[in-house]
Amino acid sequence: LRSQIGMNTLKKIESIIQEYAIEVTTPQKMAELMNMSSRNMNRLLGKLEDCGYVKVAGKETRCKAGRPSRLIRFYF
Repeated sequence: LRSQIGMNTLKKIESIIQEYAIEVTTPQKMAELMNMSSRNMNRLLGKLEDCGYVKVAGKETRCKAGRPSRLIRFYF
């Protein structure tokens, strides 16, 4: 695969996107749904973004202090 991500992982992402009708989400929310750490999810999303399967759709501002979360859109 071009993305260097296993087919099982790609299928799991695709099934979660379909099951929860996800159009745009944050890496943190996707990590929770995939049952993986935020760090691993961000690494995975970076690989998917390099291959054109994911694009950053904007930023989600928070009420509390901290960096805003990226909003990501999947193109499967």
